Amino acid sequence: MAEQPEVKHNDYYANMVNFGTTMWDMMLRFGQVMDRGQGESFEPRVSVTLPWLQIKAMSIYLQLNIFAYEQVHGRINVPRHLLPSFTIDPETTDPNVREHAEILQKKVEQILANMDSLAL
Repeated sequence: MAEQPEVKHNDYYANMVNFGTTMWDMMLRFGQVMDRGQGESFEPRVSVTLPWLQIKAMSIYLQLNIFAYEQVHGRINVPRHLLPSFTIDPETTDPNVREHAEILQKKVEQILANMDSLAL
């Protein structure tokens, strides 16, 4: 049996993640927001693409880890400007676009309320 090459692990730091989706999967692009003196820019470091089943399972594990962390260290307060916001241009007249934005905004509020209700 051939020897397996040693796997080298690189450490990456990310303070930002961007999401890209298809009907089959989601790409998570991790990177850093850097200020180079002429404003901030996003510098990608690594991308991971996962199928929706894995993304949904991962979201459960993330919620459990956040819950456990907050039980020990206290609540993590996320500033409102870092949360998704689904505001619609006042000139948008398509009722489907407006309805979809309202549903998404309600979902954000529901997620936050559920997280708060689990805190002890």
